[in-house]
Amino acid sequence: MGPATLSYPAETEQTRKVSLEEGRAFFDVQPREETSFVVETPTARATVLGTQFGVATRADTTSVVLATGSVQVERPDGPTDERVVLKPGQRSWVADGNAPAAPTPVDLTDALNWTGLFVFRSTPLTAITERLQRRYDTQISLASSLADRTVTGTFDRDQPLQEVLQTLAATLGAEVRQESDDQYRLVPAQ
Repeated sequence: MGPATLSYPAETEQTRKVSLEEGRAFFDVQPREETSFVVETPTARATVLGTQFGVATRADTTSVVLATGSVQVERPDGPTDERVVLKPGQRSWVADGNAPAAPTPVDLTDALNWTGLFVFRSTPLTAITERLQRRYDTQISLASSLADRTVTGTFDRDQPLQEVLQTLAATLGAEVRQESDDQYRLVPAQ
């Protein structure tokens, strides 16, 4: 997929609108009372109030993936009863002339890989550490009391591993122990 083609007309009091003709874009929308945010593509419209989501469009299909918040997906000219509302961790798509597909669960980090972000939504810490090990070519072990804990958060893939681990530890009431140059362990804080 080539570069994205975006346009954005002047915003009004009721709507902030972006047109995505082709390509992919990730949006982190801050809520504004009484003002919606709309992304229109040739085949779909996504309307939000405050959220993180990705939109990928080609000539005849648009895919919307929701990381946080809530997004309504519909055809630009479709009837209102064809709208679908996504929950975090879901995807829908609209093929030209068709109603939006029913929402389906999606692995956010895989689906939004092109953004350069790790996106976790109630993700088990064991799954997070597996992804971090692959990304940073390191070993990360967990105390058994932390293994079943879940985390929701977004990290930049270029963020240093120590920062990511420290943020996870602070979130979980844990601490990071560096056991060697490429081995770390998360344990409950003392």
